[in-house]
Formats: sequence, C-alpha cells, structure tokens
Amino acid sequence: ESANCSNTVGSFECQCGAGYEGNGTVGEGNCTDVDECAAGTDDCDALATCNNTKGSFVCACNSGYEGNGTNTTCMDVNECVEATNNCHESANCSNTVGSFECQCGAGYEGNGTVGEGNCTDVDECAAGTDDCDALATCNNTKGSFVCACNSGYEGNGTNTTCMDVNECVEATNNCHESANCSN
Repeated sequence: ESANCSNTVGSFECQCGAGYEGNGTVGEGNCTDVDECAAGTDDCDALATCNNTKGSFVCACNSGYEGNGTNTTCMDVNECVEATNNCHESANCSNTVGSFECQCGAGYEGNGTVGEGNCTDVDECAAGTDDCDALATCNNTKGSFVCACNSGYEGNGTNTTCMDVNECVEATNNCHESANCSN
C-alpha cells in the first residue's frame, strides 16, 4: 500500500511512495516510514512541534503560539488581548513571548491568578500602612483605603490635615444663648 508498481516490458518495478524508503518489494526491501522529524527534513517552524505520521509528518505550533506550524508561521498569542489568560480580575496581565504573567494590582496581594493565590485585598488600616492622620479614622476599601477626620475635626484625613473645628466661632454648638461656649 505504500509502494507504487509500474509495468515494464516483460517485468515490473516497485518504488516506495513519498515518505517511505526501501526497494518497494514485499519481504526484505519493504517500504518503511521515514521519520522526517528525527531526520530533520521537516519544514516545521522553530516554535512548533513535529509529529511523525505514516508517510508524512504534521507540524503544530507550541503552546502560546498560533499558525499552521510550518516555516515561520508560528506567531505569539497575546493572551492578555485574546482573554485566554487566567489572571484574576484585580490583576494586571502582561504578555510575554509564548506566555503571559499576572500581577496583582496596587492594594492587592497574591500570585495574580484565578484559583490558588488569587488577589486578595490588603487591609492597609489593619496593617498600619495607611497615611491617615492620628485624628482620623481609616476605612478599608477594595484595593485602597479612605481617611476621614474624626468628629470635631476637619480636613481630608491624611497625614496632619485634621484640624480642630472651633464650634463656638462657627456657631455649630448647642450651647444656650446665656451660656459661654468654650472650644
């Protein structure tokens, strides 16, 4: 089945088909498959895997690449753009040659992938890594935190911005009109 027979005057000739070697006759010569992959006679791309088949071979681009696998057709797949990555929703995806990397965004920690590791919120308030004023309350939010000056103080709540509110001057006190207000 892997040889071609040609009739000649008074005889015949056998010749192995493409991808086979031998003299084409049954018995000693037979036709044996040529492993083009092992022989290096395939035309697979450097970024592809060669798989020997009966009488031929098949090229397939390696994981992280796409194309038909022959010559220079294997191109990098951008898993970040194609959404074929397993990065967590709170992680940043970076395409690399033949693969990708996930890194948790600011305010999160973990390995950046869905499943084991994930990206978990860092509680900056509990960790003491916030920059809230000593006279402010720290409230953890997803991926960050918010500072709010305590009652009786005003400002944006960060560093040393909480200043005392003079309720007497601003007339925001509940002192009786016959009483003296003292801040």
